[in-house]
Amino acid sequence: MLPFLHVLDNKFSSVLQEAFDKYRVRYQTVAPYKHRVNAAERAIQTCKAHFKSGLATCDPDFPATEWDRLLKQAEITLNLLRS
Repeated sequence: MLPFLHVLDNKFSSVLQEAFDKYRVRYQTVAPYKHRVNAAERAIQTCKAHFKSGLATCDPDFPATEWDRLLKQAEITLNLLRS
């Protein structure tokens, strides 16, 4: 099924806009600081919050320089929680 409406940032290329107009694709722009509407921005916020909560559950003696070792686990658990 094709998307009914594309929601985009307020900054996108004129080439894309011309293509949307040519093929009569419906789109809506979002104000620059409305991150709740933009799906990509919302996904980034969710990922960051999930990773921070994972860091909060680590042992207090866990070295802060080893945070990158937790990325794979965070990715797995986040994918398990997605609907």
